Amino acid sequence: MHRVPPRLVSLHLNSSERAMAVEPRRTLLDALRHDLSLTGTKNVSDMGDCGACTVLVDGRAVYSCLTLAVDCDGKDVITIGGLPRGIEQEGDELVLGALTTLSEIERHPAVIEQYGALAEAVGLAATTQLRNMATIGGNLLQRPRCWYFRSSAFDCWLKGGDVCHARDGENQQPALFAQSPCGGRSPVRRGVCAGGAECPRAAARQQR
Repeated sequence: MHRVPPRLVSLHLNSSERAMAVEPRRTLLDALRHDLSLTGTKNVSDMGDCGACTVLVDGRAVYSCLTLAVDCDGKDVITIGGLPRGIEQEGDELVLGALTTLSEIERHPAVIEQYGALAEAVGLAATTQLRNMATIGGNLLQRPRCWYFRSSAFDCWLKGGDVCHARDGENQQPALFAQSPCGGRSPVRRGVCAGGAECPRAAARQQR
């Protein structure tokens, strides 16, 4: 059997130039994780269903598990590790990096002074543990990973339908269900204690 030789692929990766020899059939996901040791790009469904492998290629979000590494030769690739973190003042505006945590926003002096409502709102989100880890890009702006929501074949509750298909369907990977008609929830929208019990703080917010 004729073996196709590896091809040299050059990437402008997270603001650095990287080169590697890869087989033509190797996905960008495998190249990033195994050839370049960038494990922040996750392999979950390996079918483009979950979004955990998403990277930016020339500014466009793509599933790296469905993208061949050779097709990215000479292109600009940004993984989660290359996204900005922190809060910067630019003129009259504050710029929040995608990896800025909710706790950092809550405590930042400029946010408190200029956008007090924002600081207060993120301080009420989820639990302390989640706020210390949850980021703008990873949690607040994350598109729901529920495959029923992402599929055009299902008119789920979150898209205006009458039922959450995840409740009685394939629901091994979505977040814990709370007392909600929708199971495809963002992890910062509600606090859930161990064993599925609702956190007292979250319950108090629900009663406001």
